[in-house]
Amino acid sequence: FDERRKLIIDQANALGTINLRLDALDFADRTAIRQELIQWVEISDELSTAEGDPTKADAVITQAEAIQVHVWRMAVAAVEKKQQSPLWLFVMPPLNDWIDLSTKRLAMNNLGTPPMVLPCLIMLSLIASVLAGVHLSRYSRRSIPHWILFAGSLSLLILIIFDLNHPRAGLIRIGAVDQNMAEMEHTIHASLAADAGH
Repeated sequence: FDERRKLIIDQANALGTINLRLDALDFADRTAIRQELIQWVEISDELSTAEGDPTKADAVITQAEAIQVHVWRMAVAAVEKKQQSPLWLFVMPPLNDWIDLSTKRLAMNNLGTPPMVLPCLIMLSLIASVLAGVHLSRYSRRSIPHWILFAGSLSLLILIIFDLNHPRAGLIRIGAVDQNMAEMEHTIHASLAADAGH
C-alpha cells in the first residue's frame, strides 16, 4: 500500500521535472508536449474509476501508454532539432523515469494478494476459534458480546489485509496522494499559460 503511494508521488515528481526541463526546447515543441502530458494525467485519473472493470482499465492503460510513446518521440525530435548533445542528458532521463514508473505501477496493481495469505488466515482463524471454544466450554454461561468481539476482530483483520490490496476501492484508499497529480496538472497548465503570455 505504501509502495503504491510512493510510486504515485515519484511519478508526479518526474512529471514536475519534465515540465521544468521542457523550457530548454523550442516554444512549439514544449507546448505540444505539455498538452500531451496534461492529457495523460487526465486519462490516468480515469484509471481510479476503472477498479473492478478490466475492460475499461485495459482501454485506459492502452491510451495512456500510447500517449507516453508519442511524448517520447516528440521529445526525441525536439531535442534532435536543437542539435545540442547535452540536451539529451537534460531532457530525456525524467521522461524515461516517468515511463518506467508507469510500468512499475501497473506491475504493482497486478501483483494481487500473495497466495499463502488466505490459507494462513483461514488456519489462524480456525486455530483461534478452537482455542477460544475450548476455553469458553469451561463456563456454563455463554457471553454473546465475547463471541461478537472475537468473530468481529478476525473478520476485520481479514478485511483490512485484502482491502489494502485494492487501493482504489474499499475502506482504505490512496486517493489522498492523487492530489499530487492534480497539483502537477495545474502546474503544467500554468506553464502553458506562461508560454502563451510570451
